Amino acid sequence: MRVLLANMPVKFNKRENLEPPLGILYLGTMLEQNGHKVFLKDYEIEDFSKEELIRFIKKEDIKLVGVSFRTASYMSARTFVNGLAEIRNRIFIVAGGHHATAFPKRAILDLLCDVVVRGEGEYTIIELVNALQNDKTLSDIKGITYRNREEII
Repeated sequence: MRVLLANMPVKFNKRENLEPPLGILYLGTMLEQNGHKVFLKDYEIEDFSKEELIRFIKKEDIKLVGVSFRTASYMSARTFVNGLAEIRNRIFIVAGGHHATAFPKRAILDLLCDVVVRGEGEYTIIELVNALQNDKTLSDIKGITYRNREEII
């Protein structure tokens, strides 16, 4: 599967936190070790443009977008996910990070994402991608909160 993992800044197009985004790096490594094509965007150091993001997703035929954020970068995560509205039916959106782990139901409702990965996601993301590729149910995957039509599970 072709996956984009994105680290959210406190504010887009500022340079405030220059620490490496270890969370998405760990996830990307696990995905690549399991045969998936991974693209990383660290918006702490990269400029953000909704139009460029959509062009990139279409060009690279991305199927899953993972967004990692903490409470301080929650508004950036909302802007990022809302920016995907016009291609929403083409991609699966996964949220993770400190804030999503602490408030999974709120994150899934506010961000309109498909799944929230709670806690450490290195193994969970592999199970999730495999389930999506093989058209399997999400109910057997531990550590996620997900949407089943109108119900949050």
